[in-house]
Amino acid sequence: MLRLLPSHTQLDIVQRFWGEQVRRHFVSSPGDAMISFDTFRRSRQNPDSVINDLGELAGREDELGRLAGALDRSRADRPQILIVSGPGGRGKTRLWVEALSAEVERDSARVITCLAPNRAFDTNAMGELRSGTQIVVIDDAHDDPFALNPLLAFARDHPDLQVILATRPSGLPSILGAIARASFAPNEQLVIPVDELSMRKARKLVTGLINGLDLSFGLRNYLAEQARHSPHIAVILTNLIRSGQISGSIAVDANLRQVVLARYHEVIVPSGFDGYDTETVHRVIATYACVQPSSQQTPDDRARIADFCGLSEIQLARLTRQLIDRGVILDKDDRLRVVPDVLADQIVEDVATFEQLDTGFVSELWQVFAPSHYRRLAITLGELDWRISQQGGPAIMATVWDAIRARLNSPHPSSLIRELDQITPLAATQPAALVAALEDVRARLDLDDARGAPESDDPNDADEQLYRRVWPGARHTSRADVRAKLPRLYGRAAVNDPATLETAIDALLALACVDSRPPHSHPEHPRRVLSDDLSNLATLPDLSYPARIVSRVKVFCGSRSDAEAVVALSALKPLLVKEELETIQSALYEMSFRPHLISETAMRPVRDQIRAFLLEEGSSGSVTRAGAAIGLLHEALRAPHGYFGNTVSADAVLAWEGDDLATLETLAQIAARTPFATIRRTVRDAVDWNAEHALSLHVQHAALSLQHELDVTDDLRDALADIVVGSPWKLVGERVHRVPGLEELKLQQEARHAESEELTEEQRNERRQAAAATRVEVKRVGISTVNNALARRLVALGEAPAIVTLVGEVGAEARQLGKQPSFRGVWQTIGDLEARLVPDLVRAVAAGSDEHPLESDLPILILQWSLSALDSALEWASGAVLTSRTGVRLAIAAFIDSAPWTEHLDAFVAIWRTGISDPNSAVATAFLGSSGWYLHTSPREASEILLAHEISPNAAAQALMGAWRYDHDAAHATRDIADHSAMLSIALRAGLNDYIAQEVVAAAARARLQLALDFLLDVYRQTEELPDEIHDLGPLLDEQPDAFADWFVDRLQDGSDDLGSVIATALDAQLTAKQAAALTSRVPRLSPSELVSFSRALGSLRLWVAGNVELADACIHRAETADVLDDVLSELRRGMRLTAWGWAGNESSELNAARDACTAGADRATSPQLRGQLRQAAAWFQQTIDELRDREREEDW
Repeated sequence: MLRLLPSHTQLDIVQRFWGEQVRRHFVSSPGDAMISFDTFRRSRQNPDSVINDLGELAGREDELGRLAGALDRSRADRPQILIVSGPGGRGKTRLWVEALSAEVERDSARVITCLAPNRAFDTNAMGELRSGTQIVVIDDAHDDPFALNPLLAFARDHPDLQVILATRPSGLPSILGAIARASFAPNEQLVIPVDELSMRKARKLVTGLINGLDLSFGLRNYLAEQARHSPHIAVILTNLIRSGQISGSIAVDANLRQVVLARYHEVIVPSGFDGYDTETVHRVIATYACVQPSSQQTPDDRARIADFCGLSEIQLARLTRQLIDRGVILDKDDRLRVVPDVLADQIVEDVATFEQLDTGFVSELWQVFAPSHYRRLAITLGELDWRISQQGGPAIMATVWDAIRARLNSPHPSSLIRELDQITPLAATQPAALVAALEDVRARLDLDDARGAPESDDPNDADEQLYRRVWPGARHTSRADVRAKLPRLYGRAAVNDPATLETAIDALLALACVDSRPPHSHPEHPRRVLSDDLSNLATLPDLSYPARIVSRVKVFCGSRSDAEAVVALSALKPLLVKEELETIQSALYEMSFRPHLISETAMRPVRDQIRAFLLEEGSSGSVTRAGAAIGLLHEALRAPHGYFGNTVSADAVLAWEGDDLATLETLAQIAARTPFATIRRTVRDAVDWNAEHALSLHVQHAALSLQHELDVTDDLRDALADIVVGSPWKLVGERVHRVPGLEELKLQQEARHAESEELTEEQRNERRQAAAATRVEVKRVGISTVNNALARRLVALGEAPAIVTLVGEVGAEARQLGKQPSFRGVWQTIGDLEARLVPDLVRAVAAGSDEHPLESDLPILILQWSLSALDSALEWASGAVLTSRTGVRLAIAAFIDSAPWTEHLDAFVAIWRTGISDPNSAVATAFLGSSGWYLHTSPREASEILLAHEISPNAAAQALMGAWRYDHDAAHATRDIADHSAMLSIALRAGLNDYIAQEVVAAAARARLQLALDFLLDVYRQTEELPDEIHDLGPLLDEQPDAFADWFVDRLQDGSDDLGSVIATALDAQLTAKQAAALTSRVPRLSPSELVSFSRALGSLRLWVAGNVELADACIHRAETADVLDDVLSELRRGMRLTAWGWAGNESSELNAARDACTAGADRATSPQLRGQLRQAAAWFQQTIDELRDREREEDW
């Protein structure tokens, strides 16, 4: 109806109701083509528009400065024609708007006229050019470069008129031609390219855009990546986020796509692509997007893409160039990439599907490009399939998954690992299919293990074969390595798809049962994946996960062994915490931790579910399962304490009172039902803290009541269990004889609080330290009392077998709890009270062929026997070392290691010689390691035997430890050179990183410095390895600087590189003043070749020149007279370097110290050459500091 009205009426109605901008789209009017700059600028500052110029311009300082300088009327050489050139979406318009805004503020009288948005410059627009215009701006000048001819001719006749032309690179040659035809000289025109932003500038842009928004590090990085090539994407996305118009994943957000794609209408509906239809343009873009980044310089890739898109290579190259000009394809370092991501995603989806149908594009693409772009395609097509499924489209990954499953069917572990690494991203986009494939892999690994299939490398893998040729001794990849790759994939899949949780939990629990790696140091361990990814209450992927995890753990435990059930039960621990940490990456080199208090109300149903299950396990006939259940209930009692100094309020702690009482009741039921003494004492130990420190009086009273119930028993088994269960710091034998009432507990609590309030923090610390000391003394006395009472009760049993049976049963229970039970104090007391029983106790434990639970205590019992009847003990040991089981022979080795051989030396040596010849290597090694007393008394004889038996490094270290127990303070004085040499040979076998081995070297150095240094020199020549330092050796060299200097100079002919490594170890890589002075005094006597070797050897000491300028000056003065100055200066430069340094907080203390040392050294140097070299070194250190700071600013926010 509106169109039926006269034009002037249409204009009036539309403009009155909807404004001038809307009116321009529907009804044209004279004056619409050319508008004032103020009108143009206002149109780009609408806060309701998701793309506007309200944010700070960042990253274009250089271009803005050039444009502002060209607009300065005070410059006589200012160019008349300004060209801003860059691909679409790069920010050309924003740049000239910003420059002109600054110019208007500087000179408000200048008249600026702009081509209106969405208008082409033509004769009508030329006719609207206002008189008096001093600057005219034509945006998108590339639309019709020939239409600019009248404007340029007009400008040629009006020198005061400046023309700004914004163009894409494709239009730049035509525009430059038009300018040349208008007779403008090169110095009258200026081209300002708008290139891709650096990452630092992109981050600065994004920082300004997101001001006031709490965005994750990942999203900020994504915005910065997009802003580098398409700043408008970052503007649009942040404004949509700010206005709350983004819902769900950015990749499929309809609002973002609508706004972005409106700017790429010419690509979505191609009209300006000469000779190319829509389908061809889209197919080319989709192909590049799927295989990106793609090299346009690779002939095979170029030919394959052209053929796939039905084009010749020339046609493809021309179309690619047009897409680059439009900013749709980014050409960087000859790598092509479709940008922005939103456009790439939309076009690929349009090409791959039509309505609900699969067009076959994905299958065709896979067939052609999978051989050369397998990983890239698998990831890209997985993301595509996910986006299409989110929009209700068809599944398109069948062909891809067929290929992936075929590759996962490889029998070679190395190939499987490589394949799993390549498809890791599919855990986010194809979780269900990935889990199904992983289940097939896991099942086949189990089958291969069961049938003993060989673990071989892929003979067709060229990279693997090359690796084997280069590293022939490297460990081969095993099926265990493949299993180690699976947990992270299962975890990521379960995070992204709740439907896969049960399968993932079953797999992770099974994998955890066969993974012997320590979880704390392996984040990819299945137990870590369970706790960090699926059970972390601060970052739960889905609220249903806790209850479902408990259910799966229960099912798993019902069909598994006790050991496997314990592993599975550990998966419940993260669900029982009352506070949790969320780990957040806040910057490239920065992690933040956000504490969360867990809601008792929200978690109560799950905790009740766990308690019911743990009651079943704790009351079962398995000590192992019961111990694990009690451990979890102990964790459930832990009060929130706060992280990083944060205090948890009393209300937050007391909110868990009801839950804690339920946990205590569960523990009480387990204690009442269990037949095992160790379990009852474990329950008592689990409530110790709450009985003493619980903030809730009801919880403290319940814990004390439970302990009282458990303490009233007089069962000997419970008394024995009490000394092998629980914390080593608990008060052994402490009993709760009376439970205070609630009122009494309240008064005690108030009294403690009032007393604490009266004390200063220093007084509180002193009181805590005094209490700890008292506690240790009370424990010592208490242990003695308890051991005495237990020993008397055991002796009262009368017979050794009865004692061993009873104590052994308790020890066996403790072992099942993961303890290493020892009744040392009890056996020692029995030896004191009733020595006649000890031989029978030894024989009872040593009898039989099966391992005894008290085997670890057998060395103590044999030693107690020897203290009262050494002859009979040695006689028994002499026979047992030949005939007893392995554990007994190992116990005899431990016995002779702890007993002095002074008396009955021959008997000890005979037993030892029998042991070192044992056919069991473990027993022989144990006896070799037990040679400490022999090595102490006869170093040469013992060392020859030990080396002849090829003693292992661990056994050698044990032997040295045994010898060192006797005379380490006087070793350097009591041994001759031959003895020290023998000890050094065992130290070398133990490895010089061993502490005692280094003590042996230091002892040799105290006896004769040259001996120790020559030993280190020989070691380096044999192994080319030395520890970084030998502790105590540096101070010894400082006490004997002349001896060290003489040795150093005498060895210069033996090789400066070897010598340098030795002194670096001996001196801990730095010279002292005494050592430097001793060396300086010997420099004048050095020959030219010795001087060069001298300087080269010192180069192993970090920054020795800067710290010892007098020595360096002496080297230069001697070099000048010996005519080897260049060689010596070259070596001295090595002494001004650092080989390693740290970097934290934008600083390096090592680099700063090195710079300062070189600067100070230059001021002290007397030689001009040395002064110059030190100043150059200081400048290099400063340059390195500056470069690292710049790099960190470039890499991080």
